[in-house]
Amino acid sequence: MHRMLQTGLLSLLVLGSLMSADIHASQIPLGIDARQLVFVQEYWKDGEPGYCIANAGNKDTVVQVSRWRSRQLPSVPLRAWPVPAGEVRCHEAGFLLGEWLLEFKKVDGPRLGLLRAPMKRPAGLTAHSPVASYQGLNGSCRDREVWLEQDRLWLDPQGGAKLRLHLPADTGPVTFSPDAADWRLPPLPIAAAASDTLPVQVEGKRVSIGEAGPGTKKGPHWVRLSVAPVQVDRPSMFLLAGQRVIRGQGTQCFVRGVLVAPRRAE
Repeated sequence: MHRMLQTGLLSLLVLGSLMSADIHASQIPLGIDARQLVFVQEYWKDGEPGYCIANAGNKDTVVQVSRWRSRQLPSVPLRAWPVPAGEVRCHEAGFLLGEWLLEFKKVDGPRLGLLRAPMKRPAGLTAHSPVASYQGLNGSCRDREVWLEQDRLWLDPQGGAKLRLHLPADTGPVTFSPDAADWRLPPLPIAAAASDTLPVQVEGKRVSIGEAGPGTKKGPHWVRLSVAPVQVDRPSMFLLAGQRVIRGQGTQCFVRGVLVAPRRAE
């Protein structure tokens, strides 16, 4: 049985049978190479798309976003976004609606990879989800049935923020692990977790979500995650990572970059 587990530093999501004038391969790998220490998280805020970019390296950089060339359209630079070393910068991206693929690269360095452009407003986005993320960090772990909602884009470093994780009705067990060294980002500390329809257990830094029991509603499930206080002196990105079981198919990973604002001077 084909396993759906996706790991590593470059998510090889593939578009088949696509060719441009100067591309002779029949497959295009999608994803941002995390070995370059640049992390891109898609988000939707108040119904509009955006990107937050974290620079985990020790040098300031500028990330250039370009339209990927196709049969109909040439490659065109669209934006150049500066990102200081060790910090995060967020940008509205409504102007990218309707694009196809986006190429990310360092202006003074290598190409980082490709991501799907925000094509349209996600069906799951409602007035009750002012901020939501549907794509995995760096385009990894593509799973349309799982998304993350929060009240604000930047979490308070003093903790207490509530995140809402959407899971499909037939989801298997879900486990969040703080051990994700490949990503070079600090794990998001979860203080508590709860759900009205799924059993949830928090043991130290590990969160486990069980399957729905007999008599549980058939619709999708929501899990509420409470974030513990953290100490940051600059805009920072934390990692929320885990995997869920898909019955009869294996496991599917889940990775998001969650932002924490620096503590205000008193």
